Amino acid sequence: MFRTVIAAALFSALPVIGLGNIPSQEAQEQKQQQQQPPATDKKPDSPASPVSVSPLIPVAPAGAAGQNDAADPSKTGGTPAHAVTGAKPAPATGVDTHTYDIGAEDVLTIIVFEGQQFSTANQMVRPDGKITLPLLGEFQAAGITPEKLETEISDRLQKDYMNVPPHVNVIVNQVNSKHYFINGEVNRPGRFNLVVPTTVSHALTEAGGFRDFAKKTKIRIQHADGTTSMFNYKEVEKGKNLKQDIYLKPGDAIYVD
Repeated sequence: MFRTVIAAALFSALPVIGLGNIPSQEAQEQKQQQQQPPATDKKPDSPASPVSVSPLIPVAPAGAAGQNDAADPSKTGGTPAHAVTGAKPAPATGVDTHTYDIGAEDVLTIIVFEGQQFSTANQMVRPDGKITLPLLGEFQAAGITPEKLETEISDRLQKDYMNVPPHVNVIVNQVNSKHYFINGEVNRPGRFNLVVPTTVSHALTEAGGFRDFAKKTKIRIQHADGTTSMFNYKEVEKGKNLKQDIYLKPGDAIYVD
């Protein structure tokens, strides 16, 4: 009887000492899940973009290894090499820009490397000897060399638009103002452009030489000023009387009988 009373007292005291609040295993697992941080789909941070050592040296973005955009002037805002160095393309006709005098109907291309808005392509020199450039106006082209015209264009650009002398290139695309004629017993008679200083003997070579029955000792040269001179090819061929092998002038005509 006494033991029964003691056992009943102990069971009634369990809530007081806290033994009746022991959580079950399922309750413990739920509590642990609630304490864990929620899962996210966040990706690991990407590596930081590289930093240039100088504001003048562009760098490729991360992951772009092997690309060479920094060397491409169109992507970095750079200037073509010829615009910096002033390198000039050769004239299309092979004229000597130091000695050739531009004439009416010659076709020119003018390139201003520091400002393409001033450039023009395939412009024919007018009968009055002038050309017109965008934003710059008229220039006298006939009677001066391409080199002289380059200087005049550069001077006006520096005066009105630029602080330093620009790089200007005048290209003679076609020579239409100066030519000579060869008629008669040659293989290729016709009109020839007088691009570079040309002697009578050189002109005859350009015409493909003589035909079989050509009179090589009595070649007549009719000059544009109305005068006439004679040329003996056989003498010049042997190195004699070389002074007769004159330089042709625009409009001269050679007749081979």
